[in-house]
Amino acid sequence: MTFYPFPNDSSLITSDASLRRALNRHTKDTLLEYVEQWLQLPETYPITRTDEKLALGDEENEGNNYEENLRKSLWRPYAKLKHSGFKKQVIDRQHNGLNFLQVAQLDMKCLYIYIIITNSQGSISLNVLIYKMDTDYRDHSSTINWTAFKLCSEPNAIKKEFSSVQKFKTILSKQILTFFINASKFAIHVYVELQENNIWTRISIFDGIPINSLPPNSSIIYLVYFMKSEYIICGNIKPEHKKYFLQGISRTFGCEQIQELHLKGENVESLRELLLCSSSQESHNHPKLEVLRTLKKTTCHDFLYNDLR
Repeated sequence: MTFYPFPNDSSLITSDASLRRALNRHTKDTLLEYVEQWLQLPETYPITRTDEKLALGDEENEGNNYEENLRKSLWRPYAKLKHSGFKKQVIDRQHNGLNFLQVAQLDMKCLYIYIIITNSQGSISLNVLIYKMDTDYRDHSSTINWTAFKLCSEPNAIKKEFSSVQKFKTILSKQILTFFINASKFAIHVYVELQENNIWTRISIFDGIPINSLPPNSSIIYLVYFMKSEYIICGNIKPEHKKYFLQGISRTFGCEQIQELHLKGENVESLRELLLCSSSQESHNHPKLEVLRTLKKTTCHDFLYNDLR
């Protein structure tokens, strides 16, 4: 079987129907917002067409301002679309494809918006504020049912912390990849963001597909680590990936066991409150009852992954 090279942030995903569907999940304004951001960063600088480079005059092609002038030239057609264009026109301009970092950013944006919508259900004021988000994104957002896990260590063990999000990404990528390669899985791509002091992670698994293609949604795992705690929540784990994924997580955090807890649900904030707030742990406490009402479903699925190290 063929082994595909390890994809990095700049690896290009060629434009095809699946990439267009991923872009089409977003509003025109969101896509334009990201294009403007991408033009400012070397990691997300677009693949430019020859005619776009030639659009620069001779004076603009010279001197220290070349990069800035090129950015302005590349942004110019998008700026015109802000007020009078259509989303399809923005998508059509991505015909050269996107890299893994860009695709991950767009996917996580959809995830955050769906979580805002889910967390706000029942709140009239919040529902009014996110009405536009709701109508634009609900039809394109997959429901993720999160499962809570506890990272179990010896009583006197020093809790492992990470000096930066990049450090966490480096360690996690190495450990996850090790187990998937040993299991004849071909490659992974890890994307990490820090949101409200929690580490959000997206792991794409290339299970026998080329790395210039988008993995199916079923091969993308999402993880949230509540920093300075012993809890994580994970979503979208295929049964055949679960063992290798949890082995990589165990090595990343240096824990002895990973305990899958009774808690499952779509509402991330409710799960966080149940796991972290001491007031929610008292069985007689009303806030806990309110939190439980917002969970879409709970299960009694509970087992240990022992001696993974």
